[in-house]
Amino acid sequence: MKSFNEWLHHNDCEHYEALREEIFEGGGEPGGFLDWAEAKYEV
Repeated sequence: MKSFNEWLHHNDCEHYEALREEIFEGGGEPGGFLDWAEAKYEV
């Protein structure tokens, strides 16, 4: 299984920003973005 950083590098900036908007709209904290993304994508 690849690391989360490796997974992020496979996504372009627009996709990354869309994920950031998704967590913030869902009430997530900025500092919890990586934890949220790791849990969502099980990376």
